[in-house]
Amino acid sequence: ADILNTTEAVLKLQGYDLGKKFSVGADKARTAMENLDEAVQGLPTGLDEIVASMKVYVGASEDVEKSTRMAIAANNAYIASGVDATRKRYSERQLQNLMSGAELTTQQWDSLRKNIPLAMNAVAHELDMSMGEMIDDLKNGRLEADKFLDAFIKVGTEGKVYKSAQKLKITWEALSSNISIAFSRMGANILDTLNEVSKKTTGRTFLQQLLGVDKNGKDVGDGIKGIIRSEER
Repeated sequence: ADILNTTEAVLKLQGYDLGKKFSVGADKARTAMENLDEAVQGLPTGLDEIVASMKVYVGASEDVEKSTRMAIAANNAYIASGVDATRKRYSERQLQNLMSGAELTTQQWDSLRKNIPLAMNAVAHELDMSMGEMIDDLKNGRLEADKFLDAFIKVGTEGKVYKSAQKLKITWEALSSNISIAFSRMGANILDTLNEVSKKTTGRTFLQQLLGVDKNGKDVGDGIKGIIRSEER
């Protein structure tokens, strides 16, 4: 609730819900926050994380509703492609550039292709093109960035990428349930305490930290170290 209210306040101060910039009312701002909250339920993504992504896209595009859909689509793309925090930052930067109308270099398009391959392949398929054709047409202006972004949002919120993320969600929910049962056998309040401390320290629950681990274990390891350091202070 605090994140939702804080974000609405920020949007209001920036004029997004006062009609000064985009004619986006307070109700639409609240709807955006509720959609983001619903989109991360059961996923190893904190609400503050996806809200932060939405703000990045709002700053680039000045379109709250499209930015909300983009944040959801991108989050599903990261999950479906199994990206770590570094690859996520690189991908978000390129998507932000596209939302702002900037042209990407060959290296930047290659970065997207390598970092979120499932999503990029799904977009190409949605556009009835091969990956090579799509990137070549984007680089040469034969395919508009807006069409790419619309397809990206579609596959990420209702298409192949969304469905892949939802399949993983079932796995995470099962793992979360098993972990919760294991902790309950150790002591009723242990998991609640870990979740509370982790949420305050990292913005994620302990389970989100644990289930958000990348191949090298770096993300979850860093998160748990942060929790420990916080408790030591």
